[in-house]
Amino acid sequence: MLIDVEHRMHFDYDDFIRESQMEIRVEPQMGSNQAVHSFQLAVGPTASVDRYVDWNDNWVHNLAVRDYHNRIEIVARSLVDTISSHRRLQDAVSPPAPDVPGEVLDFCRFGGPVSSSPELEAVGKGVAVALGAPVGEQVAAIGDIVTARIDYRPGVTNWRSTVSDVLKQGSGVCQDFAHLCLALLRLRGIPCRYVSGYLHVGEEPAQSHAWIEFYAGTEGWLAFDPTHAKVPDENYVVVGVGRSYEDVPPNRGVYR
Repeated sequence: MLIDVEHRMHFDYDDFIRESQMEIRVEPQMGSNQAVHSFQLAVGPTASVDRYVDWNDNWVHNLAVRDYHNRIEIVARSLVDTISSHRRLQDAVSPPAPDVPGEVLDFCRFGGPVSSSPELEAVGKGVAVALGAPVGEQVAAIGDIVTARIDYRPGVTNWRSTVSDVLKQGSGVCQDFAHLCLALLRLRGIPCRYVSGYLHVGEEPAQSHAWIEFYAGTEGWLAFDPTHAKVPDENYVVVGVGRSYEDVPPNRGVYR
């Protein structure tokens, strides 16, 4: 499926500022299930732009505006060809590896918004699948718990919200569904990572979205969308992966 994504960002300041430095993560990845035909980035006012790959192989654009300004506008345009992997949770038949490979250890640890707490541990005890069961079965059971515990409701959480906050609120957005799913998987020692990207639904414009990937041993990394309780298909566009949202925000920066 060809998906044309236009991502617009607009920043207004109360007064003129001297200099801005900003990281932008909006360029889709090239992967086995998607090919990027084109990517364009427009920035105003005039800015210097450097492009590099971070430690998770995500594309990053570093913008520097070095003259007085009171607003910044950014438009990113991507044309991505996606295919469905046709992989299912049932395909992850391997049990969790007794020894986690070193290259995925970072994705087993708690930190940032994916926080551990007594409330999380209590929820984790409700997972009715054994620790030694196939990874796909464990992810399916955890997905059921996440959708039962959280209602989708914008405006009740923000980018700083932790898993503990989400459990107390009982509601949140796709970012919060992903963080809770990651936390429950990490309680069980299953490597898992946060995915940021876009979701195309019907005739509506593509929307920013978040889901997860879990490491299934010999099957490698498999994707799961806890917000919609499904395996992502050709309607999903991957932009970046990380330990949590903190690793892959669309924008982050400082000014003076």
